[in-house]
Amino acid sequence: MPAYHLLDEKTKIQVHWEQVWAQACPYSSLGKHYKNRLLPFGPNDRIAWQEEMNAVKQMRIALEDRDFAETLRNRLQSLRPVEQQLALLVKGMPLRVVDFFEIKQFLWTGRGLQESLREKQILFSWMTDVDWERLLRLLNPSAELKPDFSIDDGYDPRLAQLRNACDEVRAEIRKMRKELYDVLHARYGRLPNREGEYIWDKNDRDMLALANEDRSLIRQAENAWEVIFRIVDSTDIEKLKEKEQVLMEQLEAVEKEVLQEISRHFLPEVDRLRQVHQAFGRLDWLVAKSEWANRWKAVEPKWNEWGWLIEDAVHPWIEKQVCEKGGRYTPLSLTFQRGVGVVTGPNMGGKSVALKTMALLQGLAQYGFHVPVRAYTFRPVERIRFLGGDEQTSEHGLSSFGGEVKRLVDILGETGEGLFLMDEVARTTNPQEGEAIAVGLVRHLLTTEHSAFVATHFAAVAKVPGIQAYRVIGLAHEKKEEIRLHQAGDMLVQLQQAMDYRIVPLRTEREQVPQDALWIAEHLGLPKAIIRYGRTHLGEQLDLHAANSTPKDRQVSH
Repeated sequence: MPAYHLLDEKTKIQVHWEQVWAQACPYSSLGKHYKNRLLPFGPNDRIAWQEEMNAVKQMRIALEDRDFAETLRNRLQSLRPVEQQLALLVKGMPLRVVDFFEIKQFLWTGRGLQESLREKQILFSWMTDVDWERLLRLLNPSAELKPDFSIDDGYDPRLAQLRNACDEVRAEIRKMRKELYDVLHARYGRLPNREGEYIWDKNDRDMLALANEDRSLIRQAENAWEVIFRIVDSTDIEKLKEKEQVLMEQLEAVEKEVLQEISRHFLPEVDRLRQVHQAFGRLDWLVAKSEWANRWKAVEPKWNEWGWLIEDAVHPWIEKQVCEKGGRYTPLSLTFQRGVGVVTGPNMGGKSVALKTMALLQGLAQYGFHVPVRAYTFRPVERIRFLGGDEQTSEHGLSSFGGEVKRLVDILGETGEGLFLMDEVARTTNPQEGEAIAVGLVRHLLTTEHSAFVATHFAAVAKVPGIQAYRVIGLAHEKKEEIRLHQAGDMLVQLQQAMDYRIVPLRTEREQVPQDALWIAEHLGLPKAIIRYGRTHLGEQLDLHAANSTPKDRQVSH
């Protein structure tokens, strides 16, 4: 896959990408690592993309089995990364006991994951298999396989001999110390404390005199009130301790040999284990995507070359925000061919949400997601860019308009076919020049390989020849009457509930685009004088526009 940025950071912020992306959460660090390094599918990756779609579909069906789903989640949560241990092997560094414990845990869990998949007859071309039994036996020479690891006696006959010898010496040391403690108990009427010490008051002269003469004790410390004596091991015990030390050094040397030998056996397996490591991260990510898709009742998108078909799409994060505020969310439905689309309509009409939803769906589809729609067909691109909102850049001292132009220059200067979602381009400068810039931009985009969907209030933009024109339905006449007759309550909420946010094709130039701004402003309480002057001015502008119109201006292409 190409290393391009499908969504840049500004686009991600403006379309609330991270809020949705974070909802698909892998269970293991391997899955999280895979997700963080993931690249999108590009226009040349159709075969790989379709394979991913099929994998998501297969996993979604499998996860409907609750027992299987729970077992899979538990095993993924138990999955531990071993990339660090594998890297040490490649460097020729023998691993420690704790390192092989981690590898064995990985193998143990990996074998369980493979068994779970086989039971459901789930097969993926990228899921590398290994001889789990053989590798586990390298870390488990005894008959019974266990998930933990230790340097078992079965690795080398010297291990058992040295460990038995150590045990015998320690047993003899314990025996001799018990005998000594028994003598001290009889002599002083009590055993030493846990630290092997006796503590006497300085006024206890008889005990102090006896202790000073006792070769089993040594005066260790004293203060103004007490004297502390520590038990001293006998010469025989010291000799046994020296013997134990020699045996321990011999045992550590043999254990080191064993670890080096295990490392030697595992070195040829590193490449395959890395492939398995990668595959399990991908499996975890696949499960996360599939669970996300099941939660949202998402559907498999369809790849095509001609453009986009969207039926009843939702933006999960925006829908959640709208519903939490008691609003009504309207799904997006739209057919848009490759090229330039222009949508007009009132403020509060949902144009920005439509653009953000289009960007989100495109991104999710190209990252191998099923998407939250009834149906979705898309054309893959190399870049998704969103332009809108306040582009003011304090870092460079730019105004909103300056920031917007700088952003536009950056977008147009990038290489690779793009899908551009543009919200109210050039609205932050004077209307005449803003409209001219917007018209010029749309005309330019029509000559490029890019596709763009532009939301605007500029009437001239919707008349550019060759565009696909759309409008937001807006407020229906009967809804206005209901609000006019029942003005009690929160007017803003009533307006939001009365608005028809659906986007439909603008069939001809003669079809009137809803002009609800003055009506909305009036019912939100703007002084009537302002509304009256505004309507007078609007009427004059419409008359002037009608007088200057030509047949050529009225052509609208679909």
